[in-house]
Amino acid sequence: MEGKVLSWQPRGVFANVLLVIVALAVWAAPAGAITWGQKDTTGQYPNVGTILVSVPSDGTVYQWCSGTLIHPRVFLTAGHCTFALPGYLASGLVDKIYVSFDYDPFADGNVWLDVESVITHPDFSFKPQSNWHDNGALILKAPVSGIEPAILPDEGFLDQLQDEGALGHGTKGAKFTVVGYGSSLSFPPPRSYRENVRQYAQSEFRALLPAWLRMSQQGKTGNGGTGVGDSGGPTFWKEPDGTLILVATTTWGDPHLVTSGFAQRIDVASALQFIQGVIDGLPIGVVLFNSFGPGDSYLPGSGWSLGDGWVQGIGFMPQVSGTVDKLEIAVFRLIGGNQLDAWLRSDSGNYPGALIEQYSFTVPAGWDDLMLSVDSASHPLLTAGEQYWLIVAPPDIASEAFGWYRNQPIAGVMNAQGHSTAGPWNVWAGDWAPTLRVTGTPP
Repeated sequence: MEGKVLSWQPRGVFANVLLVIVALAVWAAPAGAITWGQKDTTGQYPNVGTILVSVPSDGTVYQWCSGTLIHPRVFLTAGHCTFALPGYLASGLVDKIYVSFDYDPFADGNVWLDVESVITHPDFSFKPQSNWHDNGALILKAPVSGIEPAILPDEGFLDQLQDEGALGHGTKGAKFTVVGYGSSLSFPPPRSYRENVRQYAQSEFRALLPAWLRMSQQGKTGNGGTGVGDSGGPTFWKEPDGTLILVATTTWGDPHLVTSGFAQRIDVASALQFIQGVIDGLPIGVVLFNSFGPGDSYLPGSGWSLGDGWVQGIGFMPQVSGTVDKLEIAVFRLIGGNQLDAWLRSDSGNYPGALIEQYSFTVPAGWDDLMLSVDSASHPLLTAGEQYWLIVAPPDIASEAFGWYRNQPIAGVMNAQGHSTAGPWNVWAGDWAPTLRVTGTPP
């Protein structure tokens, strides 16, 4: 681990630099390392990441815990990984918190994402009780692009699997996948060593408790598990079609990492309500550009032709810089079609330029006053005062037709019209502004 691994563990395994931070307890051992597992060198679990903390006293960044991306800005982890961090930041013991989704976060050139805030379940407690509410979340400063967030379970998901007999019992328990950045276990145990890379293992079902999923991590029975550094990392259930469901997060296990691992269930009401509250509490996106009138109004009765042989575009300048979260337009249907495609492009000499991101609007049933919205996947950064283009067309330009509602002219807005999404374009200063609202997150 090259001196760069640290995990908040009441088992007393710490780098000396932070011994003053934590009061140790030994009655329980929150889990840390993937044992008897495999390295994720092929990126099978790209939405699993690690928390890194910067300690100014020695200028070193340490690995803290593991976790999972569940929303472009929300990183789910364990409450015992988050509850002390605000105090450490306030006191100066820690000056920066990062998240990395790289296989090896300390390899040259890898990316550390800034954390904006830290949230811990309000009922979190390490006291001896049936439910620790061991849930925490980091809010990333900017949305993550290019990584699909993990799928969360419905409430009672594991109970339903058990009722259906899918979890098995005894030595024929179902297999779960645990993932994290913790240390590995050497033979003979309990010696462990730090590698600081993303690893995964299969753990066999042993028991389902009201707040916990207990799994075997006995290497002699073909199981792996978790240990120091994996706290907060995911436990995945694999559906028959290969879909992975995040059902629990690593919390604790036996001190020697050789018998059992316990994961905090996510499919219970208290965890799901905490997660939904975190997501609902995210800052509402600011408007980067808007050509709608008050109350989402626009000029009724006519609009620019989308389809019927035509492609339309709007050239616009964001009033505020930010990463794109959502785009909205208003249209009406003329001939068939349940989809409109769109291309966000840079500007090239007052003409549509290089592709930035592509979208597909789903068009609901009906004919008039169709408000369409689409979320951004890559969250590109738009700069205030710079020109961009949104090109819109149905998949079948020849046989489908829509109208793109418009408004009165807006300063700086351009229009583009052509017979192909690739041009050539007839471009002019916008005598009518097609409806478009772009919301996003300030940098």
